[in-house]
This record gives sequence, C-alpha cells and structure tokens, in this order.
Amino acid sequence: MIKYVFFDLDGTLIDSGMGVKNSFKYAMNQMNRRIEDESILDGFIGPPINESFSALLGDMNEDISYGVRLYREYYSKQGVYESQVYDGIPECLERLKENGIKMCVATSKLQKAAGDILNYHKIDYFFDKIEGSPNDSRICEKVEIINSLIQYCSIHDNDEVVMVGDRKYDLIGANNSGIRAIGVLYGYGSNEELISSKPGWIVKKPLEIVKVIENEIKADI
Repeated sequence: MIKYVFFDLDGTLIDSGMGVKNSFKYAMNQMNRRIEDESILDGFIGPPINESFSALLGDMNEDISYGVRLYREYYSKQGVYESQVYDGIPECLERLKENGIKMCVATSKLQKAAGDILNYHKIDYFFDKIEGSPNDSRICEKVEIINSLIQYCSIHDNDEVVMVGDRKYDLIGANNSGIRAIGVLYGYGSNEELISSKPGWIVKKPLEIVKVIENEIKADI
C-alpha cells in the first residue's frame, strides 16, 4: 500500500520557468556569453543545472562552476519569487494528506532554495522532509536524493512509496531506486520523454495524482 509520495519541485509542484530562465540569462550575461536561441532554456527547467551549463558552455569545468554560482546568485535573490504553484496542487496535497499519505520533496535544487520557494508559496507545511542538493557546489543526482529520503522515512518496502515528476530525471531516478513513478504532463517534459522512462502512470492534471494513489490504496485493502 502506498504510504509515501515524493514530489519533484520544478515542473511538478511549482511552475518556476520564468525564474529559472532568468537565472540562466543573468549568469550568461555576467560571463559575457550569448544564448543563441533562448528556446533552449525551456529544456533546462528540471535537469541538474550543471548539465544545462555544460550544454551552454561545453565541458569547461571552471566556466560551468562559475555559471552555477552566478545562476544561484540571481535565483536566491529574485528567481525564487518568479514562480507560481500549479493549479490543483494545493487541493492535491490536501487530499493526499487526508488519506494519511506522508509527503516529501525530492529536488536537485539547492535544499535552502527549495525550502524558500515552498515557504514563499505557503505549501511547505505539507511536507515531512524537503531533500535537495547541499548548500555547496555539489549537485546531487536524483537517485541519490530519492535514496536519502527512503532512508530518512525508514521505508523497507519500496511498494509503499511513489515518485512524482515531470522529467525523465525524476522517473529514471525512481527506477534506479527501485520505486514506482508517476509522470506528469502539465510540467516541462513531453509525453515521449515520460513514456521512454517507463513510469507506472502518466497523468495530465494534479488531481489525477490523487486518483492514482487512492486507486492503489483501494486495491490493497
């Protein structure tokens, strides 16, 4: 029976597109580097930012590290507020809470930034734990974050937990952790991307997440 739900942040709970893209633009401007086609930034909402800077800058590690620092400089001061909660998410979280589900956030974003954005939008209280990358230069892989939450929640039966996310990184992380996943289409991942990562379910709206969980609970009674 499902007892725990781990949520991705960007593109799943929060539409953070404007803040993320503006943070990349700020970093590249500060480095005197051009973004030839700004539409590429749409694909950078969700993946670890070091991978995105690698795509922008090549494999120059020093430039990538500097870009990440500049990105975080803008995001922590302004980008965090250039976001909104997806329609239906508060109701989804409330319904899951009523069903006795324990909820956590699993994000590659800095843990402090994740906490700040959830607090700003007043939905942080729904979550038992917000797990992200540590407040230093290291960016965690999603599988590492999920495994940390599994350990934190003392989960011994992986059928008790499901990961919810909008990008392949969330679903692959779940697969590598041995847990099931729900892919969401209202975020930034395409249907093709989600299908290729083999989630247990794909939904179009936040409240459909609740239906999946409730149906699984009923099936196990």
